[in-house]
Amino acid sequence: VKRESGMVMKKLTSILLVAVILILTLSLSSCDVITNHKSKKEFRFAKQSDGTYIVEHFYGSASNEIVIPSTYRLRPVVGIGDKAFSEMSSIQSVTIPDSVTSIGKNAFSNCSELKNVTMGEGVVSIGDCAFSVCFSLERVTLSDSLTSIGAAAFMFCTSLKNVQIPDSVENIGYAAFSGCVSLTYVTIPDSVEIIGSCAFSACDSLKSVTLGNSVKEIGENAFSWCEKLESIIIPYSVDGIGYWPFEGCYRLEIIYCEDDIGVYWGSKWNNSLIKTKWSYKWSHQAENGITYTFSKGTASVTGYAGTSTTLEIPSVIYGYPIISI
Repeated sequence: VKRESGMVMKKLTSILLVAVILILTLSLSSCDVITNHKSKKEFRFAKQSDGTYIVEHFYGSASNEIVIPSTYRLRPVVGIGDKAFSEMSSIQSVTIPDSVTSIGKNAFSNCSELKNVTMGEGVVSIGDCAFSVCFSLERVTLSDSLTSIGAAAFMFCTSLKNVQIPDSVENIGYAAFSGCVSLTYVTIPDSVEIIGSCAFSACDSLKSVTLGNSVKEIGENAFSWCEKLESIIIPYSVDGIGYWPFEGCYRLEIIYCEDDIGVYWGSKWNNSLIKTKWSYKWSHQAENGITYTFSKGTASVTGYAGTSTTLEIPSVIYGYPIISI
């Protein structure tokens, strides 16, 4: 009897242990909130069909620094969901890990005190309005893997003075940087093909814009009401410009290198309200001191006025392939 009762007790103990393990497992699987023990912040995650996770919401107490975790339950965190951190006024700094590939719509919109954003190397897309109306945003480090900047992604980031657009971005969305009144210069890399409508409109302090060699389309009102913008060189690659792209740019000189194309643009896309000057320049000296001439879609190197002892001649200048020296 004692032996049988002992065996029964062992079985009961085993059953209880299994039950406890099962309860703990079920509890963990249904739990949406995890504490990041390093920073003591709480996040809610949503599981994706492939087993990865996205940050769905942040429940932490008021804090000025957010570090997005790279893993959850030993699986990678690959995204930041729509409105995940929207309107959280206490946030001043955000660090996004390499595991994250996408930032959702309005993910950080209206974070009025957000000053600094550092993205990992994995971010491929920034959703519409992701950082819009972040009035205090001064610095953002974009991923070198980034291909798309969504509509109004940084609209009304009024403290943003400069942004380095990586040479992987193909599309700059509608009003992506509109109303960034502190932005002083913009360099569009060679990877970009489309600059969306109103992309840089009402950037009051913008003085300098450099367009890459692959830009094919400049949307309507793309640079409208950039009143301090002084000059822009239209590369040969451009074959479409929307209506009134430079409206209100009263100081602007638009430089093109093909006289027939410039005349066509001037008559088709300029309107009577734009007090801009269309200037054909058959010869141009670039910042590196090399002088070029342009003709029928090609360029030639004609001289050098610089002081450097080493010189690198590019294969393409403003969209024109260099065919002779």
